[in-house]
Amino acid sequence: MTPLSACVIGSELPFEIAPPGLTGIPRVVVRTHAALLKELSHPLIELVPVSTRSRIPAQGRSHSESITNDPLNDLAFRPLEDIGLLLMLGLNMRTDFVRIFNERRRRRLPVISLIYDTIVLKHPEWFLDHGRTHFRAYLQQLLRVSDHVVVPSTTVQDDLLGLGWNIAGQVHVLPLGTSFRQQVPMTLPSDPLRLLYVSTVAPYKGHALLLDAFDAIKDRGTSVELQIVGRQGWNADQIARRIRGHKDFGTLITWEQTADDHVVMERARTSHIAVIPTQSEGFGLFQEEALSLGMKVVAQDIPVLRERPYPNVTYSAGNARDMASAILTAHARPYIPLADQPVRTMTDFASDLRSLILDELLQGGGAIRG
Repeated sequence: MTPLSACVIGSELPFEIAPPGLTGIPRVVVRTHAALLKELSHPLIELVPVSTRSRIPAQGRSHSESITNDPLNDLAFRPLEDIGLLLMLGLNMRTDFVRIFNERRRRRLPVISLIYDTIVLKHPEWFLDHGRTHFRAYLQQLLRVSDHVVVPSTTVQDDLLGLGWNIAGQVHVLPLGTSFRQQVPMTLPSDPLRLLYVSTVAPYKGHALLLDAFDAIKDRGTSVELQIVGRQGWNADQIARRIRGHKDFGTLITWEQTADDHVVMERARTSHIAVIPTQSEGFGLFQEEALSLGMKVVAQDIPVLRERPYPNVTYSAGNARDMASAILTAHARPYIPLADQPVRTMTDFASDLRSLILDELLQGGGAIRG
C-alpha cells in the first residue's frame, strides 16, 4: 500500500452573514467538522478552514453567526495553495470556482463535495427565480470540480443522476445521522399531547399541514400543544404570517427561531411526538435526531423518510385528517426500545467520510502539501 504523506485538508466555511440558529446545512457542517477532527486524528493530517477567495479571513472570524461554534472557526484560515485536499461541505454561493479550477489545472487537488438535495431544481415552484438561477450555476460548477460527490440518500442520488448532467466525479451515498446520545423516552404526562417540529420554515416543509393537523386534533377534543423550532427561510412570508396569526399562537403554539442544539434537545425531551410534515427532503435529519432522543415520530409518507426503517415511526398521507389520526395513533402505541437498532450518528457519517478521504489520499500517493 502506498504510504500516506503529510497532507493539509481544507474545508471552506461560509463567510456571508447568516441568520442565527443552527438549522439545516450549517448544523451538519459544524457537526461534521467536530466529528472529523476526531476521526482524522493523525500526525500526518491537518484539518483547517480554507478560503477559496483571495482575501483570507482573520482567525476566528468566519463572519457567519451560524457557525461560531464550529471548531474550525478557531483555527487560522489557509490559502487554497496550501491545501492537499479540499472539502466542500456547505452551500457557499461566494465560492471562487474559477480559482479552484485553475489550481486543479496547475496541480493535483482532489475535491470532495457534499450535495444535500436538488429540491430547488426538482420543484422550482417553491423558490424565487434568482435563487433557482444561482443554485443551478453553483451546482454545475461544484460538479465540474468535484472528484467525489457525497449525497445523504439514494433519493438525492437518483434526483442528481436524473438531471442528465455530465457528472465526472464518483457519487457516494453516505447518510447523515444524529449528534445526540441515544436516550430512552422521558416519562411525561400524557395530557396535554405535546408535538415538536424542528425545521427551517419554508414553503415545502409542511408547516401549513401541521397547523391543520393541530386544529383537527383539537377538534377531536384532545388537549394538544405545538412547538415549532427553526428560522424563517426563503419565500416563507405567507406561512410565517399564518403561524403568527393562528388564534393559539403564543399559548398552545410557540415558534423559536434561534434555538441551538441544547434547546432542541430540551424541547425534544419534553415532547411526545416529533411531527415531520415535509413534502420533500434530502435526508430526514430531524427524524434521526428525534428517535435518538427517545421520541416517537409521525412523518409524511415520502420515499426519503422510508429509506432508513426504524421502529416508533408512523407514516401519514399528505392531508390534515390522516396526519391527525396518525399522531393520535402513535401517541397511544407503546414505545419500542431501540437497543438492537441504534440510530445512525454523525460520527458514523464522519467515519465513512474519513474512509473516502484516506482512500483518495492513498490513491494519489498521499498528496502532498502542508
